Amino acid sequence: MPQYVHECCVKFDWRFVADLQHADGIEFTLGKCAACGADLVNLWSDAVQESQNYVIVDEVFVVRVTLLEGTDLKQFLREWLKAD
Repeated sequence: MPQYVHECCVKFDWRFVADLQHADGIEFTLGKCAACGADLVNLWSDAVQESQNYVIVDEVFVVRVTLLEGTDLKQFLREWLKAD
C-alpha cells in the first residue's frame, strides 16, 4: 500500500488530475499536492459515512492508471488496494 501523505499534504490543498472511477465500493481520484507536488489518490467510500483517505502514489502508479481504462483499470485498482 502506498505511503501516507506528507505534512504539507495534510492541508489537502491539491489539484485535481483525473477521476479514476470506482472499484470495490471505493471512489478513486488522482490529484497532486499544491505544496510539494506529490501525486495523491483520494479514496472515498460512502459505505463508511464519508470515509476518505489520501495516499501518496509513485510515478509508476500514475502512468498505469492513465494508460488503463474500463475493467482493466478497475482490476488494477482492486489489486493495488489489496496489496500491502
